[in-house]
Amino acid sequence: MSSKSQNTSKSTNGNKSKYAFWLRPEVNVLIDSHLNGDSRSDFVEQAIRHYCGVLDTKGSQNFLGDEIVRSMRTIIRDTEGRIFSHLRSLDISQSMIAELIASYLQEMTPEEIADTKKNAVRFVDNNFRAQSFVEAWRLYQNQDDEG
Repeated sequence: MSSKSQNTSKSTNGNKSKYAFWLRPEVNVLIDSHLNGDSRSDFVEQAIRHYCGVLDTKGSQNFLGDEIVRSMRTIIRDTEGRIFSHLRSLDISQSMIAELIASYLQEMTPEEIADTKKNAVRFVDNNFRAQSFVEAWRLYQNQDDEG
């Protein structure tokens, strides 16, 4: 698009000046199809301001993009570390429980095993989390002390 500047007269629209531009026909059709009730002059002014703003921020967008990526990587790495730590702790507890159950299960009746499962399901349903080994151990210690 080439432009031909003519500062021929002052408009009644404040400090606006009149300019003539050479436009390709398809660009003219684009303007008409996107006017949204604005005048052609207002549309072209807004479009130019927007495009100049985009050009002015391209350098800072690259910088911000790099900073955002770097920050996200740090957040993800820290989160992965915490999740790994929690999963490892759960794995250790699960392994310890499996060892204890395997050794103790030989002495339990099928009814006692079913009751243990019911207690576990009830705890999860009421607390929305798994019962820790220590909580279960304390529960059974209290039952032994009472009974």
